[in-house]
Amino acid sequence: MPIDAVIFDVDGTFVDSNPLHARAWARAFADHGLGLPVRRFEAEIGKGSPEMLHDLLGPEAAREQEAALCEAHGAHYHALLDDEGVRVFPQAVALLEAVQANGLPTAVATAADRRDLEHVLDVAGLDLAGRVEAVVAGSDVARSKPAPDVVEAAAQTLSVAPAQCAMIGDTPYDATASLRAGAVCLGVCTGFHGADAMRRAGARASYADPAGLLDHLDEALDAAAPMAIRLTPDRMQALMEEALDVARAGFDKGEIPIGSVLVDGAGRVIGRGHNTARAAGTATAHAEMNAFADAAGHDLRAERGLILVTTLEPCVMCLGAALEAQVDTVIYALGAPENGGLARCLPTDRPGSFMPRCIGGVGAAASRALLAQWQEQHGGSGFVKRLLGDGETAASSLRDMP
Repeated sequence: MPIDAVIFDVDGTFVDSNPLHARAWARAFADHGLGLPVRRFEAEIGKGSPEMLHDLLGPEAAREQEAALCEAHGAHYHALLDDEGVRVFPQAVALLEAVQANGLPTAVATAADRRDLEHVLDVAGLDLAGRVEAVVAGSDVARSKPAPDVVEAAAQTLSVAPAQCAMIGDTPYDATASLRAGAVCLGVCTGFHGADAMRRAGARASYADPAGLLDHLDEALDAAAPMAIRLTPDRMQALMEEALDVARAGFDKGEIPIGSVLVDGAGRVIGRGHNTARAAGTATAHAEMNAFADAAGHDLRAERGLILVTTLEPCVMCLGAALEAQVDTVIYALGAPENGGLARCLPTDRPGSFMPRCIGGVGAAASRALLAQWQEQHGGSGFVKRLLGDGETAASSLRDMP
């Protein structure tokens, strides 16, 4: 169980506050002549307020009305809390205590702003700040969920990489934020979203409520990180060096230098491959596909904790192969905005299917330098030229998607 920390959401995970948020938003919109039914807000709860308003109103209207709508929502939400109270989900605190009893540091990462968070916890009589090592609110970061910022900030406060963390949350936005940060999400279906929606957003597993997760905690933590090795920054960099060595071998053969290695749960390389599109005369001879081919003879579906390491974000074809092989984790160096598959693939409906955790930016500078060297010597590749761009595009990754 190489998980080193657990990050918790609050609204809909610890406390049953999502219905109050939805009603408060409906009233705030009505105050400003923007009538929408409560159910329309239920689907959006879990996002940060700016992100939700952007999606509901469009960017221009959201900018113009954000301050007024957020103020009205806050007034209605705090009034509802004072009038109706809020309950703590059964066994939610026991779940936190069980995680801590496993020796795992804990933090909170919520889309709520500080004032809303403090009020709901006060009404619930829940001293989370006194129970966890750190609390990160949506108002503490540049972007709230589904962006990864709160998850990354919470991991940083715990002095671990997001890849060493599991996050427990109740919305697809928790799952998406975790996926973009490189963490694993474990879902509780206590809000407005079921297990299928959580899985499609990237949750590794989902349970009916905190009590259900508590009953299966060991199983859930094992599912979150089934490999034997810990994905520390140093370990991930060492694995990327293997992929870069393969990319250099491709470079020496005149191929675009993209390399990939397939690694088992014990950290052993079981497949290597570099791009061979030029020699093969086919656009499908990608590094990742060649690494899978090189691993022939291994029963990949019997392996636990497979890691696909590649110097460029996998395309849809290669990520689809990773899903088929039930790869646990994808580690990549450079983002590939033109044809990257991370934002375009979903897990299948096959029982046990899940989206790999995806960790970008590992060894990005070395990968970029190798591609730039190849372009300087060979030229003529519009793909590589566009990939290198001005330095910003090539550094992009799943975390930067809206």
